[in-house]
Amino acid sequence: MPASRMSTGTQSSPLLIGPADQFSALRQALDRLGYTESAICQRVGIDSIFEFRTIREDRKTGVELNDALDTLIRLLMDEEVLSDVELRLLPPGTLEQMEQLGVVERIGSQPVKWYATVVLYPVAGLYVASDRTFLPGGTEPRDLPTDAVYAAITGNTGRFVSFLPQDPCEDLLDLCAGTGVGALIAGARFAKRAWAADLGQRCAHFAEFNRLLNGLDNVTSVQGDLYEAVGDRAFDRIVAHPPYVPNQDRSLLFRDGGEDGEQILARIIQGLPKHLRPGGSFYCITAATDREGETFEQRIRRWLGESESEFDVLLVAIEYQRKPEAFLEAVVSAKGRFGELGPTSQLFRKLKVTGSFYGAVVLQRAESQRAVATARGVKGRTAGPEILEWFRKWETAAAGAGFRAFLYNARPRMSKHLKLVVTHSLQEGGLLPSEFLLRSGYPFQSEAKIEPWVAALVGSCNGEFSTREIYQELKRQEVISPQLGEDGLAGVLCLLISAGFLDVPEFALPERS
Repeated sequence: MPASRMSTGTQSSPLLIGPADQFSALRQALDRLGYTESAICQRVGIDSIFEFRTIREDRKTGVELNDALDTLIRLLMDEEVLSDVELRLLPPGTLEQMEQLGVVERIGSQPVKWYATVVLYPVAGLYVASDRTFLPGGTEPRDLPTDAVYAAITGNTGRFVSFLPQDPCEDLLDLCAGTGVGALIAGARFAKRAWAADLGQRCAHFAEFNRLLNGLDNVTSVQGDLYEAVGDRAFDRIVAHPPYVPNQDRSLLFRDGGEDGEQILARIIQGLPKHLRPGGSFYCITAATDREGETFEQRIRRWLGESESEFDVLLVAIEYQRKPEAFLEAVVSAKGRFGELGPTSQLFRKLKVTGSFYGAVVLQRAESQRAVATARGVKGRTAGPEILEWFRKWETAAAGAGFRAFLYNARPRMSKHLKLVVTHSLQEGGLLPSEFLLRSGYPFQSEAKIEPWVAALVGSCNGEFSTREIYQELKRQEVISPQLGEDGLAGVLCLLISAGFLDVPEFALPERS
């Protein structure tokens, strides 16, 4: 098969789709040279590939050219121009293998110098290519194609990748796929079949290149407007990292999410009743807002329409701000050089925004008719993606019929991260407890002002006694109101567990990753 190049937007894609053996040869060459996440992180002194910064971004470590790994980092990640002399550190044939697939080119006016046409890096055990940030020579590109391919090693993409569930599934769809990294990880690790779909032809071309480079025959790259790319097909799991910056013009597909930043997300969720199978789940990382008269959760249920009663709606905020403009500017800044933001004050006033959410959205479709859950938490600073699955399992179970009966016999216990803050104030000539505050930083950033009897309830939860036994003892001691029955006490315990103040062995809080 001859190599082929694809044109789109304002410029053509530099990557060539060549024979499978060319991709295999390049992959094996990169493997032999130790071009891995761990090796790169060690060389440049970072803990994660998602923390990588180029020399232009003032990196001070790993800046010398001593071996082949240094050369690959400088050429493929730092986006530097290298001479034939400098490239002699690469084994013979390596440069030619990259040239065959359009990864590198000579500079026409300086034929002894080479540059990478793309950024190519290891991530999640894969090799992934995306568009350059700088033009050869160090200047920033002025006219990016509308469907420029966003890097898969930014902090935002790192969070998306980390929150992907790893349990096996049959068919997975990665929407707004960009490089296709979500589908590629799924196809390599846990999905029998995966599709990478993006509106941009350039993105679909890059995703196909990345699929071939990693030798994944169970991944399909498709181009189209969200679900139009896959027709009437339904999936067990749908994931997305949609654009969410408010911008009606959509000058960059990966960034601009319509007038309020939520148009693409809304259309994705509106399509779930048709494209997500019963028992299936949807995961995404996004930004959104709470507004006067309508929370983000309520808006999601409105988008689901008549099918909303079939879906659990669970949100885990990585960050939540009551000052939405400052928050959005921080999120856009994290997207790098492509993320310039215009004035938003008027927009937020128009929308009557009360807070800004950035984090994970999980929607789970019930297999059969049952009560569904709606819940939200704000991730603790030290918490990892493991809390998302715990939260999903706990909230789904807690919403179920008959769960209170289970909880009566469960043995709740205090989280080791729990703190009870008691304020004493001067009363009747002495200091007496006047305020009780529960706090925890794991799994969620939780704080709750409670009544004294709730403090006594929490203190009784040592893992030795069942909820029913605790209820009977507190009632005997006249700590709780006679009007509060077992069912009411179980409801309070559910709230305390959801906040991470307590847990039960059957739904133990995960250890920090």
